Amino acid sequence: WLPTNPPYKEKREPSLRLNLILKEIDYSKHNIISGSVMNWGKKLEDSFSLIVFLYVKTEIRLERLRKREEIELGIVDPEFIEWASEYDTGPTYGRSLEKHKIWLNERKCDIIKIEGEMTTEEQSKNVLKRIKIKKKHGIDGNEEGR
Repeated sequence: WLPTNPPYKEKREPSLRLNLILKEIDYSKHNIISGSVMNWGKKLEDSFSLIVFLYVKTEIRLERLRKREEIELGIVDPEFIEWASEYDTGPTYGRSLEKHKIWLNERKCDIIKIEGEMTTEEQSKNVLKRIKIKKKHGIDGNEEGR
């Protein structure tokens, strides 16, 4: 997103966005990128050694988005919440669960899928535990879990 007030109102041009993020990740040996980068560019999308795909039920996801909007923006955007509510069934534009499943199947790196009604802290602990197990046992390939 371009810096705007309020934020998240004007998208950055895709090629500039890709160049900025590639430049940033070149500065460090280890990086964590949060959010969806689907359709951002093969150079970025195929650069990961691990992807953590988090899926939570619509009600929980929308509750978290409303809280984030309230904290970050001071107001909840009803159009954004409406768009986000269509993730499971497939909104007319942007991201959807089905599109993400297809995207994940095209990746060649390890994938940890986290589903369920865990707290954010529980999800984080689950991911770290599974990364440690993978390192200890040299496990490769996609992995699903709850």
